Amino acid sequence: MFRNYWKTALRKLIRDKRLALIKILGLSIGMTCCMVMYVFVKYELSFDSFHGKADQIYRVVQHTSFAEETYHWSSTAYPLAEALRNDFSELALVTQTAGPVGRNFSIRDTDSELSKFEEDQVLFTDPYFWQIFDVQWLQGNPETAFPNPNTAVLTRTLAVKLFGEEWETLEVLGKIIQLNSKDALQITGVVEDPPATSSILYRMLVPYAFYKMHNPYFAGNWSGNYQGTTYIIPHNNEDIQALEQQINVWKSKYLNEHDNQTISYALQLLTEIHTESLYSTSIQSYTMPLKTIRAAIWIGIFILLIACINFINLATAQAAGQAKEVGVRKVLGGSRFQLFVQYLGENSFIILIVVLLSLFLAHLSLGQLNDLFAFFHLQLSLSSDMIAFTIVLALLVSALATVYPALVLSAFEPVKALKNKIKTAHSRGFGLRKALIVVQFAIVLMLGIGALVVYQQLQFFQNLDLGFVKEAVVTTPVPNEQKAEALRQYLMSQPGIEAVTMATGAPTSVDIRNGTSFRLPHQSETEGQEAEMKSIDLNYLDFYQLQLIAGRNFTRTSEQFDEFIVNEKLVKALGMTPEEALGQELQINEGKATIIGVVKDYYNNSLQEDISPCVLINWDYGIFEAAVKVKGQPNMQASLAQLKDSWEAVFPNGIYQYHFLDEQLESSYQMEQLILKGFNTFAVLAMLIACLGLIGLTTFSLQQRTKEIGVRKVLGATVQSIFIILTQQYLKLILLALLIAIPVANYFLDEWLAGFAHRIPIVWWLYALPAVAILLIAFLAIGSQTLKAAKQNPVDSLKYE
Repeated sequence: MFRNYWKTALRKLIRDKRLALIKILGLSIGMTCCMVMYVFVKYELSFDSFHGKADQIYRVVQHTSFAEETYHWSSTAYPLAEALRNDFSELALVTQTAGPVGRNFSIRDTDSELSKFEEDQVLFTDPYFWQIFDVQWLQGNPETAFPNPNTAVLTRTLAVKLFGEEWETLEVLGKIIQLNSKDALQITGVVEDPPATSSILYRMLVPYAFYKMHNPYFAGNWSGNYQGTTYIIPHNNEDIQALEQQINVWKSKYLNEHDNQTISYALQLLTEIHTESLYSTSIQSYTMPLKTIRAAIWIGIFILLIACINFINLATAQAAGQAKEVGVRKVLGGSRFQLFVQYLGENSFIILIVVLLSLFLAHLSLGQLNDLFAFFHLQLSLSSDMIAFTIVLALLVSALATVYPALVLSAFEPVKALKNKIKTAHSRGFGLRKALIVVQFAIVLMLGIGALVVYQQLQFFQNLDLGFVKEAVVTTPVPNEQKAEALRQYLMSQPGIEAVTMATGAPTSVDIRNGTSFRLPHQSETEGQEAEMKSIDLNYLDFYQLQLIAGRNFTRTSEQFDEFIVNEKLVKALGMTPEEALGQELQINEGKATIIGVVKDYYNNSLQEDISPCVLINWDYGIFEAAVKVKGQPNMQASLAQLKDSWEAVFPNGIYQYHFLDEQLESSYQMEQLILKGFNTFAVLAMLIACLGLIGLTTFSLQQRTKEIGVRKVLGATVQSIFIILTQQYLKLILLALLIAIPVANYFLDEWLAGFAHRIPIVWWLYALPAVAILLIAFLAIGSQTLKAAKQNPVDSLKYE
């Protein structure tokens, strides 16, 4: 039976190739979008679920609350994990990590040649790590992995990098690698790489005891929040809120009065880490906000809906052409049910073609997504769930796109059908088509408005004056702060280098952000407020062109700081003017000093966040980065070569790397770039599908009104008047869609923009521009065919059957 249906369907496709192409292409685009969205959503929601105890593991997060603001940290003080382990019998397991961080290593090969490499995913952890998280061991075992602090476990990728593809045949265990050319680490194990869907990133695991031994201040500081992350598994997984309350009562045992007042702890389920944007300061993997995932789901549904609407509109418009066939079949004894099944059977052939084409297009699209965004590893695998989803999607599309047209077609009365008196243009089907066109273009307009608003927000970010110079600035790490001055001298002796500054980091924190609290000496610790802290040299203000609005610059740096330069935000938090702040003593966690200058506020955080109080310190400690202004074209490459030579002369055992500051800052808006590309892509696809449908629908509408056009021309109607009559019905529908789309788009976009501390206003032209563009495109889509019909010879039109 289906064989005959498919033969009939193939004949119809060949007979009307243009309509067949519109139907297949529209549905294929819709199904492709749904498949891509399914793979994307499944990937994002599967983070960390591969761990056997994923539903029992919690990350301890920190909330630091002040009068005006609460800071949310994914990291906690380093001593917290050990204290929890010792004091809480309610906890089955506690582990902690530090990092991941970048470190330089060297290793000698079989010919005693020294090879240097840099690894930016070194994670310090304790032996409890293996008991909480699932790690697949390839060589060695967890019981003997960390016999002493000077050991290391490699992942497969790092083992291949160091020893080649044949590493499994070599005696890797026991080999020595040098950390920063001074600390020998013995390799005690090799493990499989963590999956791409892991929030915990590493390529080398080193005992936390090693970190603690070399960083006693950080490891023992309860007030600091650096790169420590604490994970727990409670005995009782049912009453997490009670456990949180216990921890927040217990913390007073270790925290000072100020920290106990401002710091609270919360427990976050491991599988919720990836989709929770509240802790955007996460030092591990990227986060994908749940609202973005929900938006992706709705966009996929909308695109599929647009494609199905096209199919329904074209199929019901086509019904008049099949009326005689229906009439003959009913006269010969065919029942409505048989005709219904026949129509579904014929269209199942189209659905099969659409599914196969969609799988191919989805595979290509996912590859493009992976190339555009390095943090994606999306794959279209023919797994059981993907096959099930494809089948369900095909059935859903069949139900949405073919059931209603089948009901309309099978309901034709045989007498009217044989006399060709079926007029779908004036039946309820056309009324439905009008409603569907409005829905279609309302969705297209919302996507178009959304794409423009996201683009404008990103342009706002890129063009905003950050309050400092970022162009032609190259940053490079300082592995040993004691050699910072030597590096400066080398660099300034090079003709391609214009200026140099040494500091904790650039004005806008990209990778490193040190926090502290500040207060006046007479204030209690509980009155302290959160601030960013940066160690800088004497050139920092001039180098970045930070504007002093009161006071002076530093005249010296020292091993023990004694002067501060602060920003306006901090001064306002103290309730003073810049002039009043000068000469005031300020207490921070690290000590006390005098405010000698106030700089104009600059954007020290990403633009998603507000400017925060900042303390600049004349301290030799904490110098992690050198920033260099190089001479531009045509000498850029020569200048970069001089920078490299100078750096390697000072740090001969290090591994040189550099970044352009403006590129680093731009990379912090990857998520917004993803949203923009998504909106652009889906807006274009939605417009393409909608216009394909309009072209097909206009073609059938014109065929049905051919005699009407001839009569109008005979009675003296001009081409222009006929053109207006034929196009105005569609333009009215699109205008109605605009009235629906604007308030809906405004609601959701205003909610999205509310997540930015610095945002654009939503002005009228952000709605008008997409509306005019879509009206113009739709006008062109239907105008060419309508104009052709209006110019047709009325004699030919009156002869048309």
